Amino acid sequence: MSGVLLVALSGIGAGCLHAISGPDHIAAILPLAVAAQQRAVVVGASWGLGHASGAGLVGAAAIVIGQRFPIATISMVAERAVGVLLIILGIWGLMQLRARTHPTRHDHRHESRAAMHVGLFHGIAGSAQLVGVLPSLFIPTLAGKLLFLSAFGAGSAASMALFAHLAGTTRAVVHHRILLGGSSMLSVVIGVGWIALAA
Repeated sequence: MSGVLLVALSGIGAGCLHAISGPDHIAAILPLAVAAQQRAVVVGASWGLGHASGAGLVGAAAIVIGQRFPIATISMVAERAVGVLLIILGIWGLMQLRARTHPTRHDHRHESRAAMHVGLFHGIAGSAQLVGVLPSLFIPTLAGKLLFLSAFGAGSAASMALFAHLAGTTRAVVHHRILLGGSSMLSVVIGVGWIALAA
């Protein structure tokens, strides 16, 4: 296997596993995906794009600045912001339960934008650096570093798009209000826990 292919596959694999293994990732995407229904795959891909952008920004800065780049400080602030965003998403989902009308197309687009912004914070937060940014620093060439970061972003976007699609289609089996209410409460609980852990 060539070195280029190995770097690409490693990045994709790391991105896929990272995206679906974080409870904060799942808690963030569930209320948005359930509310978006048929557009859930777009919501998941938007989260992945935001996540890749956040990890890519930190990765690029770390490559350029090197050891002086304050990854720990930036990560800590982003982790707390993620907790706050999870609480906000959960409250938003609970408020959707009170809506009597079906969400409009504009609402679905809003969910995609919200997912992208939450993904951006997740990409800047700590765990993304461990599996996305740090491994790239050990790759000797700039092209290899950029390939790994790009593959990591593609893997995280693809796996979260698939997860969001599955969450959106689960609505056909589980009553929408139960699924949205449960996922929203989960988001609030994990958000509170995330802030407590980051303190």
